[in-house]
Amino acid sequence: MNIEAILTGCVVHKGGRDIAVCAMQAAGGGGRTSFHVLIGDDWFGYEEEPEWAAVGMAAAQYPGAHDVVVVAAAPDGHTWELSPSSRVERLSRVAQGDYSGITRLASIDDAVWACGMGRVVKRREAGGVWLELSAPKDDIANGITGFTGIASLGNDAQIAVGWRGEIWIRSNGVWFQEDSPTNSNFNNVSVGPDGAVVVVGDRGGLVLGRPGQWTALDCRTDFNLQGVCHFAGEVFVCSDFEIFRLVDGALLRETRFGDEGEPATCMNFLVGKTCVYSQGERHLYRFDDARRWATVL
Repeated sequence: MNIEAILTGCVVHKGGRDIAVCAMQAAGGGGRTSFHVLIGDDWFGYEEEPEWAAVGMAAAQYPGAHDVVVVAAAPDGHTWELSPSSRVERLSRVAQGDYSGITRLASIDDAVWACGMGRVVKRREAGGVWLELSAPKDDIANGITGFTGIASLGNDAQIAVGWRGEIWIRSNGVWFQEDSPTNSNFNNVSVGPDGAVVVVGDRGGLVLGRPGQWTALDCRTDFNLQGVCHFAGEVFVCSDFEIFRLVDGALLRETRFGDEGEPATCMNFLVGKTCVYSQGERHLYRFDDARRWATVL
């Protein structure tokens, strides 16, 4: 498969197995995005190749729906949607609104959510309409604000993190800003089964806690932390080039790799029910019941 870069991706759980779907930039394709699904050890492409670069992808099984929906989005709100069982694709866009740029999609509470600059938050409803749920905007004179990660806290509550160390909680439909222990830009957030939150960001930014209780860890790193996830009792963190495990408040370099060695690029984690993928610009690795990272691309 001749690609320039892996842009983003997600995991679809169907038939008792996790299936990776990725948005990729074709070699020589400029800003064009192509979409591919990994079935077994083989990649299969989809027909649509929109003239924009995807920045986020998520999948959700809406209540009462017969199929999962996979959604990818560009910063300006253009979207690609897929029904995996029928392979039906649809190009659309998030409803026109006052936002500066989408940064990430996430699967939250059986729906696809989008967050972005200007503290934008939108939720895709079952019919494909996007509901406006943004946090209060700040005066531009106070600096640029924006969300770069969003996750579920359970009990119909959500957490969003972003630039300048901002942490916001949405509960009962109302947003509240938390007192953050850092002003470093955040890049992503993950919430564990017990409700414990891990936030990662620039210059080794790492914050742990729960609403109202936040602690910044000193990881003594000068590189940016890009991705974080909870999986099978472990917390994985990645920079652009390495995978770590968060153990007792310390980042430990991951060593559980097969004969092919560790990935040279990392950026994000794609989490399923039975496995998790490390997605870099040019590498895709899978960690599953074998408790070892193995390359799939």
